[in-house]
Amino acid sequence: MSTASRPLSSPPPSTSSCGAPAVFTEWPKELVRVNLVYLLERCDPKELLDYFIQSGLLIEGEREVVRKQLVCPKTTCRDINRQLLLQTLPRKGPGAFDKFVSCLYVAAGGTCRHVLTGLEKFPDSVTRQRFNKLMENLLIAHNDVVCVQEAAGSLNLPTACTKDP
Repeated sequence: MSTASRPLSSPPPSTSSCGAPAVFTEWPKELVRVNLVYLLERCDPKELLDYFIQSGLLIEGEREVVRKQLVCPKTTCRDINRQLLLQTLPRKGPGAFDKFVSCLYVAAGGTCRHVLTGLEKFPDSVTRQRFNKLMENLLIAHNDVVCVQEAAGSLNLPTACTKDP
């Protein structure tokens, strides 16, 4: 639907960083809550900061605030992650979680992907299915054939989404 034909009151459709429609239209607070300690320990804001800017999750001023916190001896990466995960990113609107996951997927040449595959706690089956769909979208969008085949088993993705190498 073109912008001209969309009513002014309806927001534009949200998309993830890979261009697919957003799977999580709201920040999944419960998913983040049950995995909070895991995420706080494993996300490195230094590696993710530029990806957050590129995806539109953070603006330049927010990046500078985080950079200042990174050099402050009283602030730990855990503190910064807590602020990002519980305060800043949830306010970024529809598709913010999709973009966050996408940043983890591509950051530092894929070295942050272990964070995504390590998520084991899901508040319900619907959230698990939505997360699996988001991962499937990312794997296919990045044409990550080997990872698509590995993830098809570990994430219980439908085999139709896997590609032959």
